[in-house]
Amino acid sequence: MRNLILFLSSLLIILILTASCDNKSKNNDQSNTPSMKIPGELKILVEKLESSNPNIRVEVIKEIGLMGSKAISTIPNLVKLLSDSSKVVNLILQEKGIYLISNVGIESREALVKIG
Repeated sequence: MRNLILFLSSLLIILILTASCDNKSKNNDQSNTPSMKIPGELKILVEKLESSNPNIRVEVIKEIGLMGSKAISTIPNLVKLLSDSSKVVNLILQEKGIYLISNVGIESREALVKIG
Protein backbone atom coordinates (compact mmCIF):
# COMPACT_ATOMS: atom_id res chain seq x y z
CA MET A 1 0.00 0.00 0.00
CA ARG A 2 2.86 2.37 0.89
CA ASN A 3 4.51 1.74 -2.48
CA LEU A 4 1.26 2.52 -4.27
CA ILE A 5 0.92 5.82 -2.41
CA LEU A 6 4.54 6.73 -3.20
CA PHE A 7 4.05 5.82 -6.85
CA LEU A 8 0.86 7.86 -7.15
CA SER A 9 2.48 10.82 -5.39
CA SER A 10 5.43 10.67 -7.77
CA LEU A 11 3.13 10.44 -10.76
CA LEU A 12 1.20 13.49 -9.56
CA ILE A 13 4.43 15.48 -9.15
CA ILE A 14 5.54 14.53 -12.66
CA LEU A 15 2.19 15.54 -14.12
CA ILE A 16 2.27 18.89 -12.31
CA LEU A 17 5.82 19.57 -13.46
CA THR A 18 5.01 18.61 -17.03
CA ALA A 19 1.97 20.88 -17.09
CA SER A 20 3.97 23.70 -15.52
CA CYS A 21 6.76 23.36 -18.10
CA ASP A 22 4.23 23.32 -20.95
CA ASN A 23 2.58 26.50 -19.65
CA LYS A 24 5.92 28.25 -19.19
CA SER A 25 7.07 27.39 -22.70
CA LYS A 26 3.81 28.71 -24.16
CA ASN A 27 3.97 31.94 -22.18
CA ASN A 28 7.70 32.58 -22.47
CA ASP A 29 9.31 33.66 -25.73
CA GLN A 30 12.84 33.18 -24.33
CA SER A 31 13.31 29.44 -24.67
CA ASN A 32 16.76 29.35 -23.08
CA THR A 33 15.71 30.96 -19.78
CA PRO A 34 16.04 28.45 -16.90
CA SER A 35 12.72 27.74 -15.22
CA MET A 36 14.12 27.47 -11.69
CA LYS A 37 17.43 28.72 -10.33
CA ILE A 38 19.25 26.36 -7.98
CA PRO A 39 20.65 28.07 -4.85
CA GLY A 40 24.41 27.88 -4.26
CA GLU A 41 24.21 25.37 -1.41
CA LEU A 42 22.30 22.91 -3.60
CA LYS A 43 24.49 23.26 -6.70
CA ILE A 44 27.16 20.94 -5.30
CA LEU A 45 24.56 18.32 -4.42
CA VAL A 46 22.93 18.55 -7.85
CA GLU A 47 26.34 18.04 -9.49
CA LYS A 48 26.84 14.88 -7.41
CA LEU A 49 23.54 13.50 -8.75
CA GLU A 50 25.43 12.90 -11.99
CA SER A 51 28.07 10.71 -10.31
CA SER A 52 28.78 7.37 -11.97
CA ASN A 53 28.57 5.74 -8.51
CA PRO A 54 24.93 4.94 -7.65
CA ASN A 55 25.73 4.88 -3.90
CA ILE A 56 26.83 8.52 -4.09
CA ARG A 57 23.70 9.44 -6.04
CA VAL A 58 21.49 7.76 -3.43
CA GLU A 59 23.22 9.47 -0.50
CA VAL A 60 22.80 12.85 -2.20
CA ILE A 61 19.15 12.09 -3.00
CA LYS A 62 18.51 11.26 0.66
CA GLU A 63 20.24 14.45 1.77
CA ILE A 64 18.14 16.51 -0.65
CA GLY A 65 14.97 14.78 0.58
CA LEU A 66 15.77 15.74 4.18
CA MET A 67 15.84 19.41 3.13
CA GLY A 68 12.13 19.25 2.35
CA SER A 69 10.63 22.25 0.61
CA LYS A 70 13.98 24.09 0.68
CA ALA A 71 15.08 21.73 -2.10
CA ILE A 72 12.12 22.38 -4.41
CA SER A 73 14.45 23.69 -7.12
CA THR A 74 15.99 20.20 -7.41
CA ILE A 75 12.72 18.55 -8.43
CA PRO A 76 13.56 18.46 -12.17
CA ASN A 77 16.88 16.77 -11.37
CA LEU A 78 15.19 14.17 -9.16
CA VAL A 79 12.49 13.52 -11.77
CA LYS A 80 15.24 12.64 -14.27
CA LEU A 81 16.48 9.96 -11.87
CA LEU A 82 13.09 8.25 -11.45
CA SER A 83 13.93 5.85 -14.27
CA ASP A 84 17.42 5.07 -12.90
CA SER A 85 17.32 1.40 -11.91
CA SER A 86 20.92 1.21 -10.65
CA LYS A 87 20.92 -1.10 -7.65
CA VAL A 88 22.35 0.00 -4.29
CA VAL A 89 22.77 -1.74 -0.95
CA ASN A 90 22.10 0.11 2.30
CA LEU A 91 25.63 0.22 3.73
CA ILE A 92 24.59 0.77 7.36
CA LEU A 93 22.40 -2.32 7.37
CA GLN A 94 25.02 -4.29 5.44
CA GLU A 95 27.42 -3.86 8.37
CA LYS A 96 24.82 -5.63 10.54
CA GLY A 97 24.50 -8.50 8.06
CA ILE A 98 21.20 -7.22 6.63
CA TYR A 99 21.15 -6.48 2.91
CA LEU A 100 18.50 -3.99 1.89
CA ILE A 101 18.63 -3.52 -1.86
CA SER A 102 17.06 -0.46 -3.41
CA ASN A 103 17.63 1.55 -6.55
CA VAL A 104 18.26 5.17 -7.44
CA GLY A 105 14.78 5.64 -8.91
CA ILE A 106 13.02 4.47 -5.75
CA GLU A 107 15.14 6.73 -3.56
CA SER A 108 14.48 9.65 -5.90
CA ARG A 109 10.74 9.04 -5.68
CA GLU A 110 10.89 9.05 -1.87
CA ALA A 111 12.87 12.31 -1.88
CA LEU A 112 10.28 13.93 -4.19
CA VAL A 113 7.53 12.95 -1.76
CA LYS A 114 9.48 14.51 1.15
CA ILE A 115 10.03 17.72 -0.80
CA GLY A 116 6.31 17.92 -1.39
